[in-house]
Amino acid sequence: MKGINLKEVCRQIKFHGKRSLIWSRTDEFHYITNRHWMLRFSDSHLPREVLVLLFSVFAMIPEPRKALVANFGDVTEKEAINIQPIYTSLGTAKPGNITPFSKDHDVLRMRIIQSGSDFIYLDEEYVKMVDLNEEAACTGKVSSVFFLNGAVVILPYRNTSGNEILLADLIADQVSR
Repeated sequence: MKGINLKEVCRQIKFHGKRSLIWSRTDEFHYITNRHWMLRFSDSHLPREVLVLLFSVFAMIPEPRKALVANFGDVTEKEAINIQPIYTSLGTAKPGNITPFSKDHDVLRMRIIQSGSDFIYLDEEYVKMVDLNEEAACTGKVSSVFFLNGAVVILPYRNTSGNEILLADLIADQVSR
C-alpha cells in the first residue's frame, strides 16, 4: 500500500503481538491496534506479510464483526470494536506535516507534527509506519492524528514541557533554507 512502510508495520505487529494487540474485523475492513496506533486495511488489500504475522500472533483469522485480542500470549475472541467514533473528527481535521524535528524524553523519542501553530508529539517508532512525506490530518494537540485518509491513526503524547516558541523558530528557519 502506497505511503505505508510495511517493514515497520510488521515490526510493530511482531513487537506488540507479544504484549497487547487487537485485530478487529468488519464486513469491509481489518483494524489492527495496540491502543496507541491503529491500522486499517480493506478486506481485499490486507498485505500478505501483515496477514502472516497476524496469523502467527492469533493462530486464527477473526470472522466479520468479531475481534481477536492478544494479551501477553492469551488470545480471546470478542465482538468487533466500534471504530466509527474514532473517525468522526476526520472530516474536520486540519492538515499537518511531519517535521524533521524530534524531542527526547527519558527513553522516548517523539516526532513533532506541525498543524498550523500547533505542535503535536507522536512516538517516533509509530510515525515510521508511514512515509515521512505523507500529510497528517490533525484534530487537536491531544487528539488522534490521521495519515493516508485514516489508514493509519496515531494517538499523540500530552506534552506540557516543550518550548514551542523555540520550536516554531527552528521550523521557520528550516523552511527558509
